[in-house]
Amino acid sequence: MRLPSVSVSSAQPFNRSAGLFPGYALALHLHRFLENTLAPAYAKRTLGISAWSQIIVGGSNFGELLGALSVFLLSDHVTTPVSQCGIYCNRLGDSDAPFLDSLAPP
Repeated sequence: MRLPSVSVSSAQPFNRSAGLFPGYALALHLHRFLENTLAPAYAKRTLGISAWSQIIVGGSNFGELLGALSVFLLSDHVTTPVSQCGIYCNRLGDSDAPFLDSLAPP
């Protein structure tokens, strides 16, 4: 009786999205840690009023909302953020990045 041979190429390839969950989880926890530790410390030590940390955190959350809304609304028009980076580099006068000129939208 012959056993079926298994070739290496028939094995399942590594799932490229395997790092998405740990990456998002780490980013979320670090972001919340920074909001819950740095904002109150900054408000108390620098501004002198610790209650203003809620305003800082609220502004951060509002900025996240605006960013998510812009991604949601512009996802059909802007397919990659690389072209936007090229435009911003050129606007800032960064002449050391001529390769980004080819990435700008027509």
